[in-house]
Amino acid sequence: MPALSGWTARMLERIRAHPRMFTFFQIGFFLLGVVFLVMRPGSGTAVGCLGLLALIVTIQGQMSDREKLIWIIAGFLLLIVEIVAIRRDRDESETKRIAAIAAETASFSRILQQEQAHFETTMSHFETLEGTRQSEQAVNVHLAQPSVTEHPKSLRTRGLLLSRDIYHWLEGRLRGTPQITGDAATKYRGDTFRQFESKFGGSLIEVRDELATRGLQDLGLDLIASGNASCYGDCDRIIKAGADSLSKLSLAASEQTCSNLDDAKLIARALSLAKEMASLALSAESDIVDASRRGQNTRWARQRLTSNFDKCCWGEVSCVRNQLNKRLGPNFRTAEEEQAWERLYTRFGDGTVDPDALKAYSPLLEQGAKLLKQQMR
Repeated sequence: MPALSGWTARMLERIRAHPRMFTFFQIGFFLLGVVFLVMRPGSGTAVGCLGLLALIVTIQGQMSDREKLIWIIAGFLLLIVEIVAIRRDRDESETKRIAAIAAETASFSRILQQEQAHFETTMSHFETLEGTRQSEQAVNVHLAQPSVTEHPKSLRTRGLLLSRDIYHWLEGRLRGTPQITGDAATKYRGDTFRQFESKFGGSLIEVRDELATRGLQDLGLDLIASGNASCYGDCDRIIKAGADSLSKLSLAASEQTCSNLDDAKLIARALSLAKEMASLALSAESDIVDASRRGQNTRWARQRLTSNFDKCCWGEVSCVRNQLNKRLGPNFRTAEEEQAWERLYTRFGDGTVDPDALKAYSPLLEQGAKLLKQQMR
């Protein structure tokens, strides 16, 4: 230890014997501080230089005021450089943290969207399957009526039998749907529609055309019969909507009892239907507003409206319209009436009725009843 202390003392004496060396150090640290202000090194570099500066100042011993000022300026330069470097590193870290959070949020959002889309697809699949099963049961109820056995070749019977076959085939196809996604799922849905056209296309066109000659038309049936339907992942629902239209029009073909009504009874029937349509439209609008406020899909409200309208009114509305056309001619069948009628039977892609279409056609049906009443006088 004494030897080490003696060696240290001799080294300090030799360094202090060359005062110009400290001048070079002062100039070097000053220039280094200026360069660091421009180059902006990472945090820790200036602190290291500042520590070296303190060591040299300790060794120098006696200093003039000018030398002290130079050391102070050099030290402050290095201190400023370090503070700037620390703040820059902190800003960069914060920017990276925000970017990482944004990336995680976006990734989580994508996962949620994918899960939501998968959930909605699954729910839509089961809704279509359950709806198909219920529709098939409803058609079987109609087919069990005596009029079917009495008139096995009637348009009503043939249409109901065809719709039942479509329901039965679609239910089997839905139950056999594999657990696939992406391109494989798109291909499977495309195959579903091609198989449907191959199996039912000819019979469907024949019944559709015969219904059209009686003034019974529906866009859902026209879509699947013409082969121009664009599925875009919803082929099952489109096929079911077409089968629903077929069964509905087939029932209407035999339910057109209004053709036997006299003018007075036809007027009463038209006014009753107009009132019922306006009530259904008002109820549907209220359901849609409530669903929108809760942030829910409004399709269920249109489905409910469509179901109620088809059960209570559709066949009768078509029959009454045909009779008003025959008895009033162009006085009833104006361009406005034809446009409103086209809007009524032209449904959405999912087969649902537009509430505004019912609301628009209801007063026209009432107006037809009033015209017929004036004609009776």
